[in-house]
Amino acid sequence: MRVIFLTVVSIGTLLIMLGMAYLPLRLWGIAQKKRWFWSLLGIEIVAVLGAAYYQIAQGHLYHGEWYGFWRDWTIEVYGYMIGAAVAVALMAVLVGYGWLWCRFCKPTKMASTGATDEPRGTIISDDGVANPSRRAFLKGAAIAIPAITIGGASVKAFEGAQNLVVTHHDLLFDSLPMYLKNYRIAQISDVHIGPFIDLHDFDEIVERVLAEHPDRLVITGDLIDNLDFLPGLCERLEALFPKIPDGIDYILGNHEYFHNVPLILESFGALSMRVFRNSSLRLSGGSWPVYLAGVDYSFARSQAQRESYLDAALEGVPQEAFVVLLAHHPDFIGDAFKRNIPVTLSGHTHGGQINVAGNSLVPVGTPYWKGMYRDGNNYGYVNNGTGHWFPVRMNCPREISVFRFLER
Repeated sequence: MRVIFLTVVSIGTLLIMLGMAYLPLRLWGIAQKKRWFWSLLGIEIVAVLGAAYYQIAQGHLYHGEWYGFWRDWTIEVYGYMIGAAVAVALMAVLVGYGWLWCRFCKPTKMASTGATDEPRGTIISDDGVANPSRRAFLKGAAIAIPAITIGGASVKAFEGAQNLVVTHHDLLFDSLPMYLKNYRIAQISDVHIGPFIDLHDFDEIVERVLAEHPDRLVITGDLIDNLDFLPGLCERLEALFPKIPDGIDYILGNHEYFHNVPLILESFGALSMRVFRNSSLRLSGGSWPVYLAGVDYSFARSQAQRESYLDAALEGVPQEAFVVLLAHHPDFIGDAFKRNIPVTLSGHTHGGQINVAGNSLVPVGTPYWKGMYRDGNNYGYVNNGTGHWFPVRMNCPREISVFRFLER
């Protein structure tokens, strides 16, 4: 599946680069297109190769003086590619419209090689002069479309790397176990320590978490992508654990499986941080006990597998227990509602990451993809992602979530 994903991304990147090297020249009507085409394509190739170099060599560059340059370079290349993809789609529509016009609207005369200085396909009026309004429109579009889409995406890429918000959520219940009254849980998810979120960014995340004075920190998967940072991350997690009264709890996401999950589990297993894999922990006893449960990532994406993971995680948990469930994939929220689990915290979707008018432009593949969901007295929350592996964000900043348990 990952090989297929990388293949599709590589082909898509190539097509975008070719489109950006050709379509503006076609709309502008520039002569000597071949020379300009190869020049523009060459610039794009250099930019993409620079980004690839940074991602491959990030661990070696990290403490060097050029690290910031290459990081910003790569972030803006990603912004460029997103903006270019939109620009290519819009310009392709314009070129297609022009072709259809020339083909079916039967203009009086068409420019052709050798008969006029105008590019092939230009509409010629009865007196042999090129249609100036159409030519001006196409030239303007060839400039405006890339300027708006690429410029906007580049800004959003920069903002996505910079903006980190802390959101606060009161979870109201008619009654609560004594252990949970005024209890505060901080959640970080999808940090993706790697090309765009490094250990300096993680230090900022830790500072913001500690400023909230939570009783417990939960990490709902996809914590690290670049294993060059694993030793430094482990040092930071171990130093953080005693600073939070009830410590840190962690579950796997899908990305850990892409990057040597046995090594990650071995490293985290040596820490004070608790790792949940279809398991649970009793937080308080008495007549109304409180349990924290965590499930693994469901690659099958089937209800049967989710049910089996939940059965294993809740084995031995009393029916009357108050359960807080950690699940990387938000599909578990629906299953948790059916089991009357009061609170489920998840991530994975990054809140859609690119949102317009309340809708994600990125396929999320689940009805639970951003923010809070309710089912009676039960809550399910999907974190926006405290980091990302793709830097462009729109109306969806990186997020630390803080939950306070309150009685009505």
